[in-house]
Amino acid sequence: MKYSFCASVLDSTHIPYWHDLARPSFQSESSRDKMATDPEAVGKAFISYYYQLFEQNRPALATLYQEQSMLTFEGNKFQGAQAIVGKLTTLQFGLCKITLATQDFQPSISGGILVFTTGNIQTEPESPPLKFSQVFHLMPVNNSFIVTNDMFRLNYG
Repeated sequence: MKYSFCASVLDSTHIPYWHDLARPSFQSESSRDKMATDPEAVGKAFISYYYQLFEQNRPALATLYQEQSMLTFEGNKFQGAQAIVGKLTTLQFGLCKITLATQDFQPSISGGILVFTTGNIQTEPESPPLKFSQVFHLMPVNNSFIVTNDMFRLNYG
């Protein structure tokens, strides 16, 4: 079964996958409802989609942010989808490979979902991977989720 979602959001009334990703259907409506409200299921679907775009098509990340969204990248703040994607598309490396080490998900008291990842980013085939951590805050908007906050840091030492 193929799911299609609104350009800038995750439809939380359906199985939580972004945009036109082909995914298998689930057995029952109750399974689908559980997936729609389960922070871990939503978070895993989100990071799978996000890091795929980050590796292959960073301009497409704009669909995940809105004008009130904020990115803090290595201490520098960027607000709004255009500014965020402007930063992500002008990084000093083009293609990269992300390998996640940990993934944590929590419902937030404000009704959203906190997503915390750590991993390695390989920017060149022969260069050593860089360790990083990243936090996302996903918030529901009209039966959907948007990225309201995104914080990224390289981990040195």
